[in-house]
This record gives sequence, structure tokens and C-alpha cells, in this order.
Amino acid sequence: MATHLVVQPEGLEFDVLDGESLIEAADRAGYSWPSVCGRQGVCSTCSVQVLSSDEPLAAPTPAEVETLQMLPKWSADDDSLRLACQIRPVANLVVRKFGVRPK
Repeated sequence: MATHLVVQPEGLEFDVLDGESLIEAADRAGYSWPSVCGRQGVCSTCSVQVLSSDEPLAAPTPAEVETLQMLPKWSADDDSLRLACQIRPVANLVVRKFGVRPK
């Protein structure tokens, strides 16, 4: 079953298939998502602000937390910053990410 993703502020919309990351879904839908590390979760370039989710996201892995700690706005008390290469949503999701463009 697919979930629906909205990327603000551009208002891009596409589905995320079961087990897919946001970046994988964007690629399949014909969009280029900013990333430097090849989806390894170590550069933070793909980071997003989660604006809303119909269900709670899975907790970030220790490796994702390690990368997120490099971001000046990240806080252990705020789970709205996540890595798009690591999120595998199970419900509809709205995120903020600048730079997602058609290929």
C-alpha cells in the first residue's frame, strides 16, 4: 500500500511505496532530491522538516541521529527534522524541503 507525500513549499505530490524512502519515491516519480552521500544518511543534505504525518514516524536510527546532530536546528526534543533518505513512511506525510525539482 502506498502513502502520499506532499513536498512544500513547491506543493509537489507523489506516492511512496511500502519500504521506499522519500528520496527513492521522488526518484521513481521523476524528481531530483538534493543529496550528496548517495542516500547513505551521512551528509544531511537531504534533511527535511516534517510538517505533518497521519501516523508517527519510526524513530530515527542511531546513525540518522548522529547525522542530524550536525544540523544547527536539530534538537533531541524535536523530531521534526529527519533525513529523507532514511524515512520510510507508513502514512501520508507533508514535509518542507527546498530544491526538489523535476529531472
